[in-house]
Amino acid sequence: MKPVHTVQSLKLEFVFVVFALFCFAEASHAQFPKIPKIPKITKPETTKTTDSPPAATGISNGSERQSDTAKSNQGSARSRSKPGQVYGPVKPGNSPQLIWDSVRVQASTHSSYWKTPTAKTSSWVPFISFNTFYAKDVDFPHTVEYFNPDGSLWFSEKLTQGWLDGASMADFKSDSTNTNKLRDEISTNGVGTYGFKIKDGTTGATVFEGKYKVGKFLPPSKKGNDVMFFVDHDWRLQFGSAYFHYSNFLRDDNSGGFELYVDMWFKQNLSSSGHGLEAQIFYQGKQVGTTAKGGAVMTGSEHAVDSSNFVPELHHWRQWVFRWDTVRVDNAGGYNPDNYPGSIYIDENPGEYTVKVLKNGTLVREAKFEVGADGRLINPKLVGSGYLDYHRVILPITVTPNAEKWSPANAKSEAFYGNPIGLN
Repeated sequence: MKPVHTVQSLKLEFVFVVFALFCFAEASHAQFPKIPKIPKITKPETTKTTDSPPAATGISNGSERQSDTAKSNQGSARSRSKPGQVYGPVKPGNSPQLIWDSVRVQASTHSSYWKTPTAKTSSWVPFISFNTFYAKDVDFPHTVEYFNPDGSLWFSEKLTQGWLDGASMADFKSDSTNTNKLRDEISTNGVGTYGFKIKDGTTGATVFEGKYKVGKFLPPSKKGNDVMFFVDHDWRLQFGSAYFHYSNFLRDDNSGGFELYVDMWFKQNLSSSGHGLEAQIFYQGKQVGTTAKGGAVMTGSEHAVDSSNFVPELHHWRQWVFRWDTVRVDNAGGYNPDNYPGSIYIDENPGEYTVKVLKNGTLVREAKFEVGADGRLINPKLVGSGYLDYHRVILPITVTPNAEKWSPANAKSEAFYGNPIGLN
C-alpha cells in the first residue's frame, strides 16, 4: 500500500529538504574559497595615424604569423624558436678583430712647442683609439706607428687596453700620460696629411693603415701663434650605419625580435635635449615610423678639439643615433604582433627604405638602405670595408646643401682615414 501524504507531512518534508541544502552549502563554503568574478576585459583603443602602414599596401605587420594557439593567447608574450632565423648569434673568435669603423684619431694641442720654449707657440701630437672584438679577456698588445707628411717615421707608441665589455669589445687608446710627455718632447706645429699604422704588438702585422688631415685655427680669445689644432672629420658626414643592439645576438636561441638603429654624423654641437632632430622612415612611399611618435634620438661618439674655446660649427663632429618603436625585425617569430600595433617587420618586407632627418622641421639628411629577399640588410657596394660587428652595414648619407658648414670635396677619398671607400 502506497503511503498517504497529508498536507502537514508535505510541509515537514519541504522544511527538512531546505534545511539539508542549507547545511550542505555551509559545509561547501568552509572547504572551497570563494571564486572572484572575472573582470571584463576591455581592449585598449589604438589611435590610427599616417605612420601605421595600412593593410592594403602589402606591408606585413606580422599579424598573419599567429597560429591558432597563439591567437588563443592574445596579448601574452611569445618566445619561440623556429628554423629560418635571419640574424643568428654573433660570437667572437680566438683572434681579435679590429672594428673597422671604430678608429678615431684626434690632435691633442699643447700650449707650447719644445723647439721654441720661450715663444708663445702651440703644438700637437696624435691621440688614437679603436675597439676590437675578441673572445678572451687577456692582454693583447697593439702598437701604432705615426708618419710625417713626407712618409718618414715620426714616432711609435704602445696603446693601453681596456677590459672586455658586455659586447665582447675591448678598447685600445693612446696612453694620456705618455701623450702629455710626448707633447713636451716630439710634438709638431705643422699641418697637413699625416699617416699611421696600427700593428699587432705580438706578431708585428699591420691590422689597419690610414692617414688623417690636420688643420689649425685661431680661437676668438687667442692671439698670434697660440692656435688650436684639429683633425678634419668632414668625411664622416657622408657615411652612417644601420644596425641592431648587440644584446640580441649573445645567445644561441635569439628568436626574440628587435628594433632597427640608424646613425649619422652632424657638424654641430647640438645639445642632447634641444637638438630639434626628428627621424622619419619610409617604405614603399609610406611613412612607417617617426621618432616624434615613439622611439629615440640619442647621442653617440664625437670628435672635438680638446678645448671649450672653439667654433662648434667648424670644429665639432657628433654622431646621432635614431630608433623607432614601429620598425622591427621579427627574426622568425620573436614578437607577438598584438604587443606592437602598427609595426613593420623589415625582414618580412624586403625592398628599399628611406630615412629622412629633419632639424626643426627642415630636411637636413637622407639615407637609403635595402633589405634583401632573405630579410637581411644589404651592405652597399662600398670599396675597402673591413670587419663590422653584429650585422651592421655602412650607409651612404646625403647631406642637404647649406645644412652645415663643411667641405665635401675630398670627403670620399679621405673617408675612414684614407682607405679607398666609396660607392662603386
